Amino acid sequence: MELAKKVGLKIKKLRLEKNLSQTELAGKLGGTAKKICGYEKGINLPSVEALQKLSIELCVSSDYFLFDDIKKDAESLKTDREIYNIFLQLISLNNKDKEYAKRLLKGIIVQNKLDSLN
Repeated sequence: MELAKKVGLKIKKLRLEKNLSQTELAGKLGGTAKKICGYEKGINLPSVEALQKLSIELCVSSDYFLFDDIKKDAESLKTDREIYNIFLQLISLNNKDKEYAKRLLKGIIVQNKLDSLN
């Protein structure tokens, strides 16, 4: 299956899980229902900016849309030191970027919790 169709199916699945219409999701993203419909049907592939907004609104990592199987085992994880260094770099961000980073991390954590329930 081509990437646009895979991404579209994932967007639709998450939108329905959140009980959102295409119009409601589009409103949260600053777009149109027609654009969301195009994504979900695999007609259009969301831009990087659109994927960022979708990941925040749908509480998933951007990687979720692009990869079929995100490895979660210990071998695929970054070391604690690397994570620590990344967090140190976050301190120097402006407040807007810090808020974006927090929302993105919260989305990843929520997705992880949801995955553990299945």
